[in-house]
Amino acid sequence: MSLMIGKNSLAAALIVVLAGCTALPFLSKAPHETAPAAPVAPKLDLRMSVFIALPDDGGSASLRYIGSGKAVSHAVAGAFSKHGVPVYLSGARMTEDDAIEAATRLKAGYAVLPVITWWDQRNKWLGFPSRLAIRIAIIDVATGRVIASKPIESHTLLASFSTPDPDSLLAGPLSKYVDTLY
Repeated sequence: MSLMIGKNSLAAALIVVLAGCTALPFLSKAPHETAPAAPVAPKLDLRMSVFIALPDDGGSASLRYIGSGKAVSHAVAGAFSKHGVPVYLSGARMTEDDAIEAATRLKAGYAVLPVITWWDQRNKWLGFPSRLAIRIAIIDVATGRVIASKPIESHTLLASFSTPDPDSLLAGPLSKYVDTLY
């Protein structure tokens, strides 16, 4: 009988200890602490024009896609111009400082610097979907400060007989992002 009481006492003690351990993470946070708020996209002024820098051509691990930088800058320009904003496109690749200087000369309110982080344009029938990824930084020209920066990705979902047009892959995600800015 004493052996049975010993086992029951040990089991009860073990349950109390384990229950206490699972409660510790919840007790370590004060009840007034909240999760950090998600960054809110700034609202851009529709009266200010936008200067879009030409990014370097993108690629994947083994290929470079000539002209992909121009395709991205045109897709970004299309997303902004849809809102009736005057858009200026860079004719050459430039640094961030050069882009701000060019935007200042054009009296643009914002400089947009797209960077291609991944560009893999393929045919899904071969077993590989196309995948495009860019990062867009928006700079307030008056202050020279980055006011927004966001990665944008797109990939093919449905099989097609041809290589998808990059403009069609980027148009949707870019438009959704720019819509949040106005």
